[in-house]
Amino acid sequence: MVRQAKTFKGLNEDKVYVPDWSVKVGDSFKDPNVCANVLAHFAPLGVRDAISEMEGDHFISRLMLSSCDLSALVAKGVTRFQKGMQEYEDFLKKKEKMKSSMV
Repeated sequence: MVRQAKTFKGLNEDKVYVPDWSVKVGDSFKDPNVCANVLAHFAPLGVRDAISEMEGDHFISRLMLSSCDLSALVAKGVTRFQKGMQEYEDFLKKKEKMKSSMV
């Protein structure tokens, strides 16, 4: 189901969204209150509004699907990172071997 973008009175949809959180430079994501504040204000108003209009069952279904997608993406991301690091290490070894054979 595709939702039409809503227009909000007095808001310019071309304006850059800046989250309205109270996170300070010295704050840490080890503090649950900081994390809750970030998560509560991360999404722009249009997204928060669309989510708030979801009925309970639809909301729970989307939440479960999104959680599984995120878990899969994180696992794939870690695997890709490890593969990239291994390729980089292999490249460095070949480079060093080439340097020493030229000497």
